[in-house]
Amino acid sequence: MQTFYKKLGGQIITPLLIMILSAASSWGAATPMPEFQLPGVGDSPATIRAQDFQGKVLLVNLWATWCPPCRREIPSLIRLQNENQDNNFTVIGISMDTSGRDKVEKFTRKIRINYPVALGNNDVSADFGAQGAIPSSFLVDTNGIIVKRYPGYVPYETMAKDVQELLH
Repeated sequence: MQTFYKKLGGQIITPLLIMILSAASSWGAATPMPEFQLPGVGDSPATIRAQDFQGKVLLVNLWATWCPPCRREIPSLIRLQNENQDNNFTVIGISMDTSGRDKVEKFTRKIRINYPVALGNNDVSADFGAQGAIPSSFLVDTNGIIVKRYPGYVPYETMAKDVQELLH
């Protein structure tokens, strides 16, 4: 390394090389699901906490009522919940709506969302690494580790396959 440093002038190359090596070492690192405690909506518990789902496979979905791809994805999430709720699995919806609880409650009842829904905020979005993009989903294993990230709309078949791999 020292020879490489001297031959290339060092001042720019070494910091760049350190950044590249640091990034490479974190690419494969497991990311724990962030802790959260959020107000529940509709028929959900009054408070939805990450710790209440320990030991389960989770699909955490950040969404909003006004988002067309989110609305298109929700029937797949309802189906996944129906098919796997008895197999140590649950979907958790985190609404990123800023228009208030009433709008989200009305929406969840109208389309009969069958999984817990919480009111999210910018902090939870940042903690998951969603960077404000919705829909964004995160598949979490029974150890609380995020094993898949889905930025944007994801077809049912993709999510179902990934969920099944974790459940079996």
